[in-house]
Amino acid sequence: MGVQSSMVHNALMLNPNLLLRYSDPAYTHPTHADLRSLLESQGWGRKDVCNLVGVAYNAKNYQSPTVDKWLSGDPDAPSRISYAHWRLLLIEAGLV
Repeated sequence: MGVQSSMVHNALMLNPNLLLRYSDPAYTHPTHADLRSLLESQGWGRKDVCNLVGVAYNAKNYQSPTVDKWLSGDPDAPSRISYAHWRLLLIEAGLV
């Protein structure tokens, strides 16, 4: 499915503190579950995310080591996604 930032495919319930600027003391870093929820709500796969934020994607095995790192781990643990990449995804999703 292509990237369609203006159309939400599933209901998305994010903690409002995830939408704040990094400099805001109330900002909360997204968990693995938050990131998965955002991607699913937008219908974005790994390739879409790679294209949106400019990280490598291996078309031969449909993987991205970077995105895989962001998504792996305990769902409630903080994701390893950087604030800049997270913010860009929020912008592309039309959430900020």
